[in-house]
This record gives sequence, C-alpha cells and structure tokens, in this order.
Amino acid sequence: MSGRPERDLERLLGMDPLPELWGSHGLEHRSRDGAYRARELSPAAVAHLAEASSWIRSRGWGALLEEKPFGLALHSRGASTEEFSRARQETSAAWSEAFASVGLRPLEFDGGLEWRPPGDKGEVVARILSGMDPGAALAYLGDDRTDEDAFLALGGRGLGVLVRPEVRETAADVWIRPPGELITFLERWEQTTSST
Repeated sequence: MSGRPERDLERLLGMDPLPELWGSHGLEHRSRDGAYRARELSPAAVAHLAEASSWIRSRGWGALLEEKPFGLALHSRGASTEEFSRARQETSAAWSEAFASVGLRPLEFDGGLEWRPPGDKGEVVARILSGMDPGAALAYLGDDRTDEDAFLALGGRGLGVLVRPEVRETAADVWIRPPGELITFLERWEQTTSST
C-alpha cells in the first residue's frame, strides 16, 4: 500500500507475479489475480484539477507539482521554504473552495500537500483485517504522516512500525531506523512467521 499510483508500484517492484497492491492511498486496488479497480473522479473534479494544474504552472511552480491519478500534490523537495510556503498558501486560497465543491480534500504528507478524494490507508487496513483470520501475524510498516490512519486501524491486531531516521509522535507500536534496523526486522519477521 502506498500513496504512489498503482502503476508506479508495479514498475518499482518489478515482481512476477505481483502481490496485491493498493495505490493512491487506497483509491486504486490490483488484486493478486490482476483485477484492477479504482475510484472514479467526477467530470467536474477532473476539470478543476486540470485548471488548477495549469494555474499552478502559470505561476512558475511546475517543478513543485505532481499530477496524480486522483489529484494534485505540491512537494517541498527542491524548493526553498519560502517558495513552497507561498505556492501552498496561494494554491490553497485560490482552489480550496473549488476542490471542496467536487469532493476533493487536502491531505498533508511529509514534504507536501495533496488534494484528493476522501479515503485513507486506515480504511484499507480495516478492509484487509475484515477478511483475515484473527490470529494471523501481521505488521504495517510506514514512514509518513499518511500512515498514521493505518497504525490506528490495526486496533491491536497487528504491529505498527514507524520506519524513519528520526522518531516523531506516532500511533505506531515501535520505531526502527532504516536501512539496517529495517533489514533486521524483515529478516526476523520472515524467520518467525515462516516457522509457525
């Protein structure tokens, strides 16, 4: 599960066969048998996103913009704090009302802001949990603020693992640093779960 588009996950994983994939914070789903489902945007939402994208580019912030399958994101990477702050504030002021009118909402993530339909990683975790054996061993690993909904959705049925260089306030059960502690965790998880 990722905030990235599902097609990017396929490419990055390069696996055959692919595992079950949830992209765009759960708005896209590719099952293990290859069936693909995605939430549809209304024509009005598509039009607003296209107009906002052109508007953002016309102000010189194209390098901060990522057009996603279900929304737009502004990224702070590669920008000065002042430039990103200005782009974020002016875009929010100009487009928040229009976006809200077509069901798009702002989503804060580490390093930016995205406007997208409602839905989060916690909803996906709840859906997956509903189809699992209550005694199944499971862990959710994440590094972003958008993973907090998933940590909360575990509700004690699995281990929430915050994976990032620095600790921050989190609903996760444990914190590990990548890459060394992450590799060790995955090796131990495989050993433990494959022997049961």
